Amino acid sequence: MQAAALEALQEAAEETIIILMTATNLCAIHGKRITIQAKDIQLACQVRRIMDPINPDYLGPAAEPTSSLVAMDERDKQNAEARNAARARVIEKLHNKENQQFFERRARKTPASQNAKPKEPVMASEDEEEYEEELDEDHERQIQEELRSLGEA
Repeated sequence: MQAAALEALQEAAEETIIILMTATNLCAIHGKRITIQAKDIQLACQVRRIMDPINPDYLGPAAEPTSSLVAMDERDKQNAEARNAARARVIEKLHNKENQQFFERRARKTPASQNAKPKEPVMASEDEEEYEEELDEDHERQIQEELRSLGEA
C-alpha cells in the first residue's frame, strides 16, 4: 500500500515538474530568449500560483478572501481609469503641440509663404520711402548712363 502511494506521489511530483518546466519554457519564449533564466521560473510560479522555488525560505501568504480581492480590483480599476485619463490628456496636449509646430515649420519653409504678401496693407515708414526713392533715382541714373554709353559708341 505504501509502495503504491509512493509511486503515485513520485508520479505527481514528476508531472508537476514537467508542467513547471513547460510553463518556464513558455515564459522564456515570451521573453524572446532561448535559455531559461531564474526570472522565467519565478514568472511561471506566479502564473501557476505556487510558492517561489528559488527562495527556500519563502512562505506564501494565506489566500485572501474574494471580498477583499474585489475591493482591490475596484480600487485598482479607479486608479487605472485616473491614470489613463491623465495619460490621454498629456498625449492630446503633446499631439496638438506637435501638429501646431509641424504646420508652423511647414508654413515657414514653403516658398509660397515666403513670397506671400500680407493681407493687411502695411504703411511704409519715412525711412523706407526715402530708401525706395534713392533706389529709383539710382536706377534712373544707371539707365541714363547706359543710354549715353550707347550713344557714344
